[in-house]
Amino acid sequence: MPIAFFLRRIQSLTGLGLVIFLLEHLFTNSQVALFLDSGNGFVRGVNFLQSIPFLNFVEIVLIGMPIVFHASLGVKYIITGDLNSFKTKGTKPSLYQYKRNKAYSMQRISSYILGVLLVFHVVQMRFIDSPKLVNFKGERFYFVKVKNDPKIEMLANKLKFDIYLKDEIKNLDEKFQKIQSA
Repeated sequence: MPIAFFLRRIQSLTGLGLVIFLLEHLFTNSQVALFLDSGNGFVRGVNFLQSIPFLNFVEIVLIGMPIVFHASLGVKYIITGDLNSFKTKGTKPSLYQYKRNKAYSMQRISSYILGVLLVFHVVQMRFIDSPKLVNFKGERFYFVKVKNDPKIEMLANKLKFDIYLKDEIKNLDEKFQKIQSA
């Protein structure tokens, strides 16, 4: 059997693994919106995930590498494949209006969109707006940048967390540094 067959099967399996991860990600994050047990399920879920030993390594091996493998083969297939359900200038067959041809074309187009959105999501959440960890008197505190939203106060009350303005955070940072150095 050719290696291309095995690569496609591995790509399918990594895609399945990524869908399972996506479902877990959406389930964990949706617990905030559902307010099940006052949001404690979300906090427990996030704390559990954050407590995984060698979390960065686990994320790279179980999420990052499958995404890179799946995406790299996907890019190869996108480049070598032809979208044949759109009108062309006569250089190749076109306008196959069968459902499978349309599905093939839409899968390729949606993969471009999802790929770009995934890169933006990871860069924003992992590097730009990542939670800032502050250790204070043996406790861990996370600071996350949020947009001003009328419902954020309700969420803060339900999950029992505080909201600070930008100026207050600067003052808190000075307080944390003074207390830690003392």
